[in-house]
Formats: sequence, structure tokens, C-alpha cells
Amino acid sequence: MKRIISYISLIIVFTILGVIGLLNKPSDTPDKILNTTYYKYNTITGEYESIRLNEKEITYNGNLLDLDKCNNYTYNKKTNILKLNCGKAIKLVSTDDESITLNINNEDYSYYKTEEDSYNKEFLDYFKVSEIDYITEGKNKINEKMVNLEKLEELTNTTNTFYLYLITPNCTKKCILLNNNLDLLTTNNSIFAFEYSQTLIDELNEYASSPITDEMLNKENPLILKIENKKISKLIELDIKGFNIEQYNNYLDDIEVENE
Repeated sequence: MKRIISYISLIIVFTILGVIGLLNKPSDTPDKILNTTYYKYNTITGEYESIRLNEKEITYNGNLLDLDKCNNYTYNKKTNILKLNCGKAIKLVSTDDESITLNINNEDYSYYKTEEDSYNKEFLDYFKVSEIDYITEGKNKINEKMVNLEKLEELTNTTNTFYLYLITPNCTKKCILLNNNLDLLTTNNSIFAFEYSQTLIDELNEYASSPITDEMLNKENPLILKIENKKISKLIELDIKGFNIEQYNNYLDDIEVENE
């Protein structure tokens, strides 16, 4: 009787071990996500991260997932877990024709097949409105700050100090953010806006100690001119990272304090 019980116990143990082995057996990664690069816009750094799964290999560029030294993996289709050779694990939460969602350290991260799709999704999540609606709102706000050449000459020929936000041709996404938040830069109502034109640049260069160059105008960063005593005394480039426009809260006021 004891022998029979022992045999039955061994059968149960081996059965359990077999089931565990089947559950943890490496599987083939779903074909639909292989050999495709997926992107995620990092709202903090303003850079695009990417992840790509080839057969048993993973390539990751970025810092959100912290996957340094991870380059190989095994996949379990029962659990949807990718076990990496660096000791970490990623769960494949969902996939569709345009994106994948991964879970690591109990956080979900969605990556998209195009940089544009990633940017638009992160924009909507961050600002709670689409980029198109945000642009419209920004245009309405910036129009209240716009001046023409006649008004600019009037301002420049006074002894008052003011700032001029120059909307240059290559300043697109970063200027979209600033258009909505121009008053964030200073507590004083002394900042105006002017859209780029060669006529404007010629006019401004009459007041500049050094000329405003094409190199300055071709940058993607917003350009702010400080004008005082009928001269352009400072050119300020705002290197906005990601969506964090709040980093420039009272920025122009702080510069004034530092220069005192």
C-alpha cells in the first residue's frame, strides 16, 4: 500500500513539473511584431526612443525602460513574458496594427510604428487636447501679442525695455508650445511677438550690436530679443525639452535678477 502511494505521489510530482515546464517553455514571438521598429516620444527629453524585436534579439534605444546590456530574450506565449538576458522581464500587454504596449516594473509603455503617431498620442495624453486644437488656441493667444513694423519702431525708439518673440520659419513644434504660454516667461506685460520676414530682420539689424544671422534664424528653438535703450541688448534662445514648457516659468524675470 505504501508503495502504491509512493508511486502515485511521484506521478503527481512529475505531472506538476511537466506542466510547469510546458508553461515556461520558450515560444516563438508573434510574427506581427517581429522585425518592426516601434517609437515612443519622451515628453521629458524631447527625443524619440525606439524598440525592435527580432528573433530572440531585442534592440532598445532610450532610457525609460532602463534596458542597458539587454540584447537577447526568450518569449513565453502562455504568459506573454519576454525574459531578457540582463535579468529583467517585459510583459507584452497588447498589440495592434499600429502599436505595442509593454509592461515593465508594473508600468505600461506604448510604442508606435511611426514617430508622428507617437508624438500625437503623447501630445494628447499630456495636454488633453489634440495638437490641432492646441495650435488654434495658441494662434488666438499669440495674435494678441503681435505687432506690426510701425508699432515695433515706436517701441524701439523709446527708452523702455521690452522683449520681442521672433517666430522663425523652422521653429515649429517648440513654437507651438510657446505660442500658448508666452506670458509664462515674464510677470511683466512687456513681451510682444513678430512673425519672421526679411524686412523685419533688416529693421532689427539697425538696432543690433551684432547682426541677426541666418544660423540663428534657421534653428528650431524659439528666439527672444531683449530691446532696451533703442538697442538689441540680448538674444535669448529657448531650448525647450519635450513638453516641459513650465521650466521657463518667469525665465526672463530670473535673467534680470541674475544680471543685477
